[in-house]
Amino acid sequence: MSSIVADRHDSSDAAPSVSDCVLHRTVGMLLDVALICGCMTADESTQLAELFRLLGEPNRLRLVAACLDGPRTVGDLTAEVGISQSLVSQHLRLLRAGRLLKQERSGRNVFYDLPDCHVRTMLTNMMDHVLEPEDHIHEE
Repeated sequence: MSSIVADRHDSSDAAPSVSDCVLHRTVGMLLDVALICGCMTADESTQLAELFRLLGEPNRLRLVAACLDGPRTVGDLTAEVGISQSLVSQHLRLLRAGRLLKQERSGRNVFYDLPDCHVRTMLTNMMDHVLEPEDHIHEE
């Protein structure tokens, strides 16, 4: 089933649709069982920890979150996050290296966007977790 998702996603360079993300989330939930069973290697856990380290810096987290609504230029991101253009560029370099953002050139402009549903789903789930009322946490 995961190859179906990969085939559907790889067939287009366009941003993933909501239905693609829903399908990908369903497959992801099925694959979560494998992670819970301890199937994550030491290298995979190191890579995952590195991604969370990258997102642990508030400005980098805000840059990724700013791209939830679609592609953004460096100028857009500088204005939205409120830090210097050189600092935005440094953070974007790290986020691209960690595959948390991708860049696409359109004429003279470079746009930054989420690379796939994984990043969107992870970030929106964590945002939902932070924003849920504390009463809801203790009920479960």
